[in-house]
Amino acid sequence: MIRFGISKGYLDTDLKREWWQSKMFQFYAGDLYEIFPLLASKFYANTEVNGNCKPTYTGLKVSKSGYDTFNVSIHFDCELNIQREKFLDFSVGLTLVVTGVPQ
Repeated sequence: MIRFGISKGYLDTDLKREWWQSKMFQFYAGDLYEIFPLLASKFYANTEVNGNCKPTYTGLKVSKSGYDTFNVSIHFDCELNIQREKFLDFSVGLTLVVTGVPQ
């Protein structure tokens, strides 16, 4: 089921301002000036940042946890872009505990 979701793109995630409301990161270039100072010389502070994360089969693990639960570990490869120019690649690991209700 999880491999099917990965192959069909169901777990792909777009990183856009309107979908990820946060007080710490507003998805503007200016939010990143302190970490990536060279962005200030290339992009205005109010230029929008976007990106995406795509799951990989690498590190995918599914294991039984309890009577009605199982654990899923999945790895995502991500990128951030400004004006369609990629400036950052990063990875995110996610572990889920899934509970089912036996019928």
